[in-house]
Amino acid sequence: MLIGHYSPSSMSQLERFGQAFVNMSQRVGIQINPGFSKTNVGGPSFLFGIWHELVTDGTVPSIVDKYGLVNPGEKTTDLGEISAPIADAFRDIAVEHRWELRLEIEPGAYLVANAGALVTTILDKVSTKLPLSDEGHVFLKMDAGMTDVLYPSLYGAIHPIMILPASGKSSDISMSTDSVVVIGHCGKSGNLMTPKPGQPESLEECTLRTSEIGDIAVMDGSSAYCSGMSLKNYNSFPEAPEVLVDMEGGVHLIRKRQTLHLIYQNECNCNVPGPRLNR
Repeated sequence: MLIGHYSPSSMSQLERFGQAFVNMSQRVGIQINPGFSKTNVGGPSFLFGIWHELVTDGTVPSIVDKYGLVNPGEKTTDLGEISAPIADAFRDIAVEHRWELRLEIEPGAYLVANAGALVTTILDKVSTKLPLSDEGHVFLKMDAGMTDVLYPSLYGAIHPIMILPASGKSSDISMSTDSVVVIGHCGKSGNLMTPKPGQPESLEECTLRTSEIGDIAVMDGSSAYCSGMSLKNYNSFPEAPEVLVDMEGGVHLIRKRQTLHLIYQNECNCNVPGPRLNR
């Protein structure tokens, strides 16, 4: 995609854009469906993006040329060693098809996910383990969940979790560990915070410091889209406050906790007469 410019995600959108801006040298980005799925919402089962084979067979370039659209060429963004295969592929395409592709990196999970953490408390600790058996688990229930971080529920994403004592004293940090399953405060199967990688509804034990009710749980890697894409107000849970820690260690409240009134303020009273009873 070309950030800041129109990026059609289907052939019909590209065609209509060309008709609207014929011979106006408009810059246009092409959103490509790369043919594989998971977190990239690509592949033959997803509608987002123009199918990649339509680029190589000349369909997309023909529309760009037909309407005089502009596909500006620019060097790819260098992300170090992992960018080398992409750069090589871009060079091959340029030689074979005479297209100079431009790559723009969105400041999403890769760049900013680790800039934030979800800080919450342990509401409950429940064991379903059976004596002399491998069945059952120790569950930690957090005062947070998919209302704050949706990545585990959607993608089976794994977030690092750290347990700290309720006292806040480093001397009270437990040196023992437990194998636990962490869940959120919504009673849904998707509210699992420690799923198997890539399997949102399959639980997976993780090893954490031994904790008790009231202790603090820090779920790392919770920045990027976690706040914006969470299931805000599900089960009437208010939106969590957000705090910014500056370079000098100063703490600034940048979003207040939502009140219950703000959750239902847009609801309207509606006096609808009930059904008549035939006598």
